[in-house]
Amino acid sequence: MSSTVLKTEDSESFAAEIGEFSEPSRLRAAILGAFQRRLPAASCVFFELDDWTGRLLPAFDVGLDRRPSPLGFLRAGALARWLRVNDELLVVPDRRNVWDYLGVDEQGELMALGARACLPLVADAELVAFIAFCDTDRRPALGEHRIHIERCARRAAVRWRDVVRLARERTRDERLRRSQQLGVAGQMAASVAHEVRNPLAAVRSLVQYAREMAQSTAERDEILGDVLQEVDRIDRTLTNLLQLSQPTSPDWSVVHVTTLLESVTRFVRAYGSRLRVSVQLGETTPRLTVLGDERELRQVVTNLLLNACQACVGSGDVTASVTRDGAPEVDIRIVDSGQGITASDLDRVFEPFFTTRPGGTGLGLPFCRDAIERLGGRMAIQSSPGLGTTVQVRLPLLVTNADDSSR
Repeated sequence: MSSTVLKTEDSESFAAEIGEFSEPSRLRAAILGAFQRRLPAASCVFFELDDWTGRLLPAFDVGLDRRPSPLGFLRAGALARWLRVNDELLVVPDRRNVWDYLGVDEQGELMALGARACLPLVADAELVAFIAFCDTDRRPALGEHRIHIERCARRAAVRWRDVVRLARERTRDERLRRSQQLGVAGQMAASVAHEVRNPLAAVRSLVQYAREMAQSTAERDEILGDVLQEVDRIDRTLTNLLQLSQPTSPDWSVVHVTTLLESVTRFVRAYGSRLRVSVQLGETTPRLTVLGDERELRQVVTNLLLNACQACVGSGDVTASVTRDGAPEVDIRIVDSGQGITASDLDRVFEPFFTTRPGGTGLGLPFCRDAIERLGGRMAIQSSPGLGTTVQVRLPLLVTNADDSSR
């Protein structure tokens, strides 16, 4: 290939040639490949800045039949300083004064490489990398087309700096994300240990008592009942945890929300009566439908109604309603007249394992919110101490032909 390919407009084609690469290793290879195609018979070594060691280290080479020193060049060394300040192609054999300026170690490394020229990649007065051209007989081409080579180098420098900066940001964000995940995992592990250890301790005490003490049949049955209750509590904690940590993909179908709410309210009414809590169906709009997982939505509504009954502490009223909001949304509301939630606790109700109810796991509300969000909806809670609580669930309304004809 003739050296006349290095025309003024070549820096534009050079930029286009390397611009498609957004990962450092691939961009590094593309830059060297682009220069080698323009300067045939030259082997090249890419030295990049390593912030950890403060050196310009050899990271990639093309056509080199020997290994460069892994120590590279000091960022504060003579060669790096000269390249950064001058920002121009250094044809080593032609610049005796620069050669004498270099340190003995740097001279030795360039000689070992067979380097004939060093091309700096400088972006915003920062030397981000440089390329050593080795074993080339194209010194005349290097000198003749110096300006165009340097233009290409400046394009490469900016692209390299931006890609490396973005890669570092991604790495930093990933490390932060992993650190946060480990922190959350640690908190959850501690909470799980607490929630499981307590009932296990109770089970152990009950079993030990039953083994060491003589009991009547009624006493033994009572102890076994307590053991089963604690085992059920452990199972409930682990089940809720699995639902929260490993949510399944929704089984999408058309869900008739009004019918579902009526069914769940009837189911929970018997539970509420045992707590002396009245569970009633309030305002309902017929034929409201959403696209979602009926089983999962039924579980969410059931959990919310059970929570509302338990919040009434022995007496009170719970009302469930479903209406169409002004927006194309289904608005489900569960309102109770219970003790309410303090402002500080309200900020934490969706935090896994946070609960103010004795025997609670603190996993119900986080599961409910995650399930609703998987269905494309949102969930909010309003409460005041002594005035009760309102849980609002909004889901995208599925408009059917029947709905259109009825309006």
